[in-house]
Amino acid sequence: MTLLEKMRNRDIERKVSGNHPLLKMGVARDVCDAYFTGLVFAACADDGKVDAKERSCLDKVGSALDIPPQEAAELIADVESKDDDEKISLIEEVCKSLSGEKLAELFLGEFTVIWLSHNTVGEELSRYRATLADWMGIAYDAKMFTLIDEAIVANADNQSKIDRIAKLSPDILTYLFPKGAEEKYEKPTREEKIESRNIESEEIEVQVRAELEARLLQIIESKTYWNTSFDSNSIRRMFEKAGIKEHFVRSLLNMMLPHAKTAWLNAKAVLDRKPSRPDKSDSDYASGGDYWGYDFRRNPAFIRAIVFFRFMDNCSTLSRRFSIVDKLLPEDSPGVRHEKDGELLRVKWTWRGHSNEIAKRKEFCGLYEALLSEFAYRANY
Repeated sequence: MTLLEKMRNRDIERKVSGNHPLLKMGVARDVCDAYFTGLVFAACADDGKVDAKERSCLDKVGSALDIPPQEAAELIADVESKDDDEKISLIEEVCKSLSGEKLAELFLGEFTVIWLSHNTVGEELSRYRATLADWMGIAYDAKMFTLIDEAIVANADNQSKIDRIAKLSPDILTYLFPKGAEEKYEKPTREEKIESRNIESEEIEVQVRAELEARLLQIIESKTYWNTSFDSNSIRRMFEKAGIKEHFVRSLLNMMLPHAKTAWLNAKAVLDRKPSRPDKSDSDYASGGDYWGYDFRRNPAFIRAIVFFRFMDNCSTLSRRFSIVDKLLPEDSPGVRHEKDGELLRVKWTWRGHSNEIAKRKEFCGLYEALLSEFAYRANY
């Protein structure tokens, strides 16, 4: 290799540094560490150790992922120190962390780069990739990876070598094959420029929606009382300012439903931990002449779930006269005795032999599940 070629390669490495496609996916730091650990496994898979060529490749990956050199060295040493059973357990955990087809294909592509830095193309590599693809929950595209093998072996130093791998996205191709991609993407076509602008517009929209979602969650989390209410008009104006002027109800419900489901599961976990025979020292304990039960008016987990349901109900119902949540909660006027227990706040059963406890708990949970189903229906109406 001439001095000029080495200088050119150094320039390419600088472009890659800190610019790994994984970082553009917005994954958490622990996913990056799992990804890097999986590649160390690739280096160790055949002989249990990392040789000079493999370490050189891993150094490049660590730099691209912004993993400090000392931390990368520790991860490599940790994997090398494990026996075969420990390595298998480790790669299983790695695969659980790498969900999504694009992320999985990126990992298997770079797994191949690490493997071929020391080894040759063969059935063993294909079997490893097929197994890992299965563990990551994606279909193994043997034809595509055959093309990747050929491109890696040929060093993919021109555009024609990577044109055949059409399935991989440009950012993955650019990272795996910087020389060939430099020629392919150096002068984007008119269609590519339009696509780039569209992608940029989509990214801006995603960011705006994320900021709006964070503001809504902040509003909801500020409410610590179960009988709170929300002004749907002010929420609607927030959506309009964010540029979301159509399908307000559908957009809001789709945005909040995952959070509402999580809030309900957290509340249900509280109920699941409650003993069959109530402990009178329990702050949620409630009883009467012929019943036992739990009243969750002061329980943070249930309050949070109800506030989410109240928020979605207020913002998807034209008038509180039609509120389904109101019908399941007690009146809350000062000095007025509650005439109903509030089905979303209290689960109770007759105390004689706990005759209907299981049925009542199931009925209580069913109300929340029915509300989630109703809001999911409205979101797709």
